[in-house]
Amino acid sequence: MCIRDRRYSPLHMKYVYESNTYKQIYKIPSIFRKNLIIFYMFLRNLFNDRVFVYYLFYTLCALASITIHRLFASLLLYDMVWRNPVLIFVIQSVWRPKKTMGMTFILFLIAIIIYATLAYYLYFEDVHGYCDTLWVCMVRFMDQSFKQNAGIGSYIDVLDGTYQEKNPEDKGGVALFGETQNTPEIRWGRVLYDFTSFFIPVVIIIQIVTGVIADTFEVLRNEEEERTNDMNNVCYICGFDRDFIQEKMRNQEGFITHVKEDHYLWHYFFYIAYIEVKDKTEYTGHESYIAECLQTNSLAWFPINKGISLGTVEEECDKDPAVVLQDLQKTLDEVDKKIEHVQKTIEEAEERKERTNNKLQLSLIHI
Repeated sequence: MCIRDRRYSPLHMKYVYESNTYKQIYKIPSIFRKNLIIFYMFLRNLFNDRVFVYYLFYTLCALASITIHRLFASLLLYDMVWRNPVLIFVIQSVWRPKKTMGMTFILFLIAIIIYATLAYYLYFEDVHGYCDTLWVCMVRFMDQSFKQNAGIGSYIDVLDGTYQEKNPEDKGGVALFGETQNTPEIRWGRVLYDFTSFFIPVVIIIQIVTGVIADTFEVLRNEEEERTNDMNNVCYICGFDRDFIQEKMRNQEGFITHVKEDHYLWHYFFYIAYIEVKDKTEYTGHESYIAECLQTNSLAWFPINKGISLGTVEEECDKDPAVVLQDLQKTLDEVDKKIEHVQKTIEEAEERKERTNNKLQLSLIHI
């Protein structure tokens, strides 16, 4: 962490000095107050860096495991998640739809409140001893909803007049199926209550949460695949893809040659660093223009949709839109003519087939 902080601290200080707030702080006459505000801005910028916060948390957990309790050492296993992109996707698939997950949890609470209220007022004789108050009933139902195999209905203590599994040692009593000495009467209200209390708060909520997490994970994976495909198959400088560049250069290694020689990313990076380090009084005309573009965050000096080694690419990009539309219309007309020719050929083949079938039928009739 110290090595990383030593490497990136100059960048954090640079952000502080380039901010608009620093220009206002510079006018403060008190040196102590000025330095204090600058130090505060530096810390705020530093703690906005997620990597720094992670390594700080990691270091504190390691120190706490040595000095306080070994329990903190278990938190160091989170480093496996930090270094594994798939596990990061799993966490993001839960955290990214946090609003949807929160609203789903609220829906679950509403369902639990409704069913706890129904049980407290309509089936109090079945839940006595468990739900002395409505608040206790809500808390117990919320706690037992996912712990029971059949939801809330399996948690409720069923008394006389309701379904109950028969104890083999009992000679009478109430049975789930079959006749006994005290055959229970079917209470359709309890049947409907048990079924819906299992289906709505448990089954539907679980399916919603599972679907949201799965869809988010799929979206994250597609975004990562698109990002990887863009990094591996699109030139960062000009924006042309691999197929286009290889077609124009007529070489399977054309894209590698293009991104490593013609539009090498690090050449542009070093050139920008050279422009920032060089004295402004020694700029050439091109360097002055590029320095102005860098100050305004303009990409006008980048060869977007241009490349010397790509032959006529620049000419094709600079064509008049009307000419391009005419070329496209000519191409479409040629395609239409080819389609008509294919349709005529198919119709002729079908006619020949029909004539052949008629001749065969006539010959069979004569035979």
